[in-house]
Amino acid sequence: MREARGISLNKFAYENDFTKSGLSKIETGQSDLRATTLKKISSGLDITLSELIKDL
Repeated sequence: MREARGISLNKFAYENDFTKSGLSKIETGQSDLRATTLKKISSGLDITLSELIKDL
């Protein structure tokens, strides 16, 4: 979703208090997620948590 919206990894990480490497690990499935992290990502994308996880 981030890429589809044209948001760079660097910009999203910076604006939403993630490290670039941490966000990359999340996006590539190399890191387990907590509900609070998912909420933070959905908030950064300005979508609901349901929208973020609907296709998982």
